Amino acid sequence: MTLPRPILIRTTLHKHQKQALAFMLRRETGWSFDGKEPDVWKASNTDQGRIYTNRISHTHYTEAPPQFYGGILADSVGFGKTLTMIALAASDLGTNQAMNDCIATGGDSKPCVKATLIVVPQPLLVSWEEQLLEHVIDGGLRFYTHHGKTRINELSDLDAINIVLTTYPTIKGDWVATPNHIIFSIRWKRVILDDAHLVIRNLKSTMARSIFSLDSVSRWAVIGTPIQNRLTDLAGLFKFIKVYPYDDPKYLEGDITHLFRSGEEEEAVKRLEYLSSCVMVRRGQLAIDHPSRSTIDCPVEFSKAEKRVYETMRQHTLANLDDALLHESDLSTSDVYVTSLQQIVSMRRMCNLGLHYNTPSNWVSASDWKIVAQEIFNFQCKLQPLACSQCSFTYDLSGTIINDPNIQFPPFFSRCLKYACSHCSFELNKSGVQMICGHTPPCPTASVPFGLSLFGQRPSHGSYQIEKTSIPFPSKVKVLVADVKTLPLDVKCIVFSNWDQSLNIVKDGLAQAGICSIHLDRASTMSLSQRQHILAQFKSDPSIRVMLLNMSFYTSRLNLTAASRVYIMEPHWQDRLPNLPTLALIHHIGQTRNVTTVRLYVRDTLEERLLKIDHQKQKVNSAKWLLSAHDGRLDDKVGNLQTLRSLLS
Repeated sequence: MTLPRPILIRTTLHKHQKQALAFMLRRETGWSFDGKEPDVWKASNTDQGRIYTNRISHTHYTEAPPQFYGGILADSVGFGKTLTMIALAASDLGTNQAMNDCIATGGDSKPCVKATLIVVPQPLLVSWEEQLLEHVIDGGLRFYTHHGKTRINELSDLDAINIVLTTYPTIKGDWVATPNHIIFSIRWKRVILDDAHLVIRNLKSTMARSIFSLDSVSRWAVIGTPIQNRLTDLAGLFKFIKVYPYDDPKYLEGDITHLFRSGEEEEAVKRLEYLSSCVMVRRGQLAIDHPSRSTIDCPVEFSKAEKRVYETMRQHTLANLDDALLHESDLSTSDVYVTSLQQIVSMRRMCNLGLHYNTPSNWVSASDWKIVAQEIFNFQCKLQPLACSQCSFTYDLSGTIINDPNIQFPPFFSRCLKYACSHCSFELNKSGVQMICGHTPPCPTASVPFGLSLFGQRPSHGSYQIEKTSIPFPSKVKVLVADVKTLPLDVKCIVFSNWDQSLNIVKDGLAQAGICSIHLDRASTMSLSQRQHILAQFKSDPSIRVMLLNMSFYTSRLNLTAASRVYIMEPHWQDRLPNLPTLALIHHIGQTRNVTTVRLYVRDTLEERLLKIDHQKQKVNSAKWLLSAHDGRLDDKVGNLQTLRSLLS
């Protein structure tokens, strides 16, 4: 079923957006008790009266379940979900249904407003403002930004306002400072969370509790990346949208998870998939008429000199690991693990930089934990999710895109690789208790702020320049430059890397070949207008053929559809390539060319092993992945050493 475009929206909606809008409007009418639509609950009349059946657990009740308005929009990145949600808000205009629903569901004296509250990650606030101006007819929807110096303080501030935009840090800050702030003292027509899965996964966190304190008639969670960890990732989403009874995690455990654990895998997957279909819209890239997208895994051969350097590094790391596996002392194993992780990071960089990479003559000792902890924490997050040793909350690298300056305390990370989440570290600090790691005496701990040196890269000062020496460009850079030279002059390219140093050496290699490139720097001093100017220059200037971007830029939702060829400088640890958010910046609505992704890797190195791991992940059924045991615990030190060794075999 599809619906016509709301009259206040000037942009033509694609078929998949109209279908999502129809789903959301139907979902906002409440449970489909008559069974005409797939739903969690069905009502039937019997001799004993009206019976309500949970169609997942097949249990029966005589009391009607609490009404449910809302759901989850989980289309792939690049589907135009922002426009779809704006169209949903625009659908309220011209009717009194919003207020009628609000009054009908109200159970207390909270005043009801007809406005939709949209909560977004701070880096995306400007993007939402721009899209509202772009897609809505002039004067059609009035929106107000509750952030910084522009604040809603009184109910009258919402008169004639249709949409309120705010950020997660703003919501949390208001809740911590003033729990009865006007934001929490009214019933909104609708609350929409953008990138919701990144902020409400830890149900105990201050951020999640502030979000759960918002009151509204309907609730929508917008997500754009696959849920990669545990079923508890969905628990926060279900709690927010209030899909009874699965807004209580114990019902998820009782009706679904325990079946998987007890060997009833098929039934558990069936239940999870049905529940998701009732409350969630998720379509893959095949659901829309995009130009095609293909992937090429491009092998690179080291030069003999590069091979010798890499092999020396590999053998040195293997020797350390083998020695640790012979001596399973807990503390020494942790030390070797930390040192080995540093060495593997070094090997990954060497694959990009070749002979221009200067191997550190002295590794930072694991005993200097406050110096090395951040890098090891970041790397471990990329290797696998981490579970808090205090509350079991699982954290992975994707959670770092929420820029939250209001975090009371960063997580703690111990030298024996135990992790305490932000919430637990705050509670530990408040009570004056040291983090418990299980060892006597306790191992050293250090704070590890989210987002700091995200990929194990220390801040660089100035541009990395290739000196005019006899040292040749890295083999990987040579292959990339040679490939770009074969392309038609009107084909624009994007080069992604985790390391700015790699991008700088690519820029030099392209310049030597006479290919003009532009580097969109992550520097905090670069204003939004400066970035927009660079993007416009890349799009309009035919002489600029390549843009260099750090992988972290996917958090900014840049529109890079001017490019149609993508180079990934190194394989990834967790992201499954077909869903990699960075690629959606190019393969996005508005793209007119077929998109090709070239993933570079060096043969006979750990990069080739990482590719094999990535291919294995892509074969895993998503529901089974959610239900399987992979909670990120680091208790098996020997097992972790063996995992590292397998990457080097």
